[in-house]
Amino acid sequence: MKKAKEILDIMNLSEEERLGYESHVEDRRYQASMYQSTFVVGRMEGEAKGQVEGKIAVARIMKERGEPLEKILEYTGLTPEEIE
Repeated sequence: MKKAKEILDIMNLSEEERLGYESHVEDRRYQASMYQSTFVVGRMEGEAKGQVEGKIAVARIMKERGEPLEKILEYTGLTPEEIE
């Protein structure tokens, strides 16, 4: 019922008011989309950083225990530069 009243109110707007309203709605949708995209990208970057940090921690422990570099590289997927 509320949605029907909202649609009726929009239909009763002048053309200029309706165009302004539609522009406002489109701006809000765009802002929401940008916020969602930024959130998703930030989360993915954070997860990737956490995974690398975890691999580096494992490599550090393996290195302290005297594991060969080749084994550390194989198990962690890191490069020799990332381990050093």
